[in-house]
Amino acid sequence: MSNLQTDNSPPASAPASSGSGGTRGDTFDRLYHMSTTAGLGSGDYVAINNVAVVAILMAGLSFLAITSDYLLVLPLVGVILASIAIWQIHGSNGTQGGKWLAILGLLVSLGFGGAVGVRSFVDSRRLAADTADISKLLETFSTQLTKQEFKSLYGMFTERFQTRVPEARFDDTFRALLATGGKAGILEMNWNQKLEVVDRGQIDIARAVWRFVFSMAQPPFGAEVVLVKSNGTWRIEDMPQLFQPPQATAGAGGGGGGGQGGQ
Repeated sequence: MSNLQTDNSPPASAPASSGSGGTRGDTFDRLYHMSTTAGLGSGDYVAINNVAVVAILMAGLSFLAITSDYLLVLPLVGVILASIAIWQIHGSNGTQGGKWLAILGLLVSLGFGGAVGVRSFVDSRRLAADTADISKLLETFSTQLTKQEFKSLYGMFTERFQTRVPEARFDDTFRALLATGGKAGILEMNWNQKLEVVDRGQIDIARAVWRFVFSMAQPPFGAEVVLVKSNGTWRIEDMPQLFQPPQATAGAGGGGGGGQGGQ
């Protein structure tokens, strides 16, 4: 009986291993419980958002919009990309950087885009005002021509034109033009194409076509008109089809040349 009791006693536990196996287990336990964010200190590298990089590059190209209104698409794309980059960085929970790069791109794109937009608005307002002034000049010109007030018409041209074209030649040219339209003269004058104004510093130069419409069955006559704005007033600089430079008729000999000039 005593032997059976001795045999039923639990076996002695094996001594704890102090070898490498126990150390490996402890090491794995510690690794298992390590934080998943360990090693990402405040001074460690964070990836720059790719969209932010493209946004700052697009912002650098936005200055090209100054050269053409068609290139306003560049700052517009820059604003869109910078906004997307800021949104992505904000939602990355600190894993993406480049926020200030995206903000800089946004500000630069807005700056160039806004400057070009303001300039376009100012230019459109000025063009509208110039068109209104030239329309009044056209109306006065038409009225004075129908009344054959040639002296008043001559005064609507610039000093350079008056130096080149004598008043007598001016009167003869418009008398002949009125004669081709019948007794009632010119019925109306109107625009035939869009007004183009070119800034020349202190002087603006405009080009347009005035269409002479006669009262009788004569085809309309289109004449290019060059206008100059000086000291806030538009005056007529030239009508090339009606008043060709003297050298255009030079070289024709004798009476034949005079006949051509009279025409």
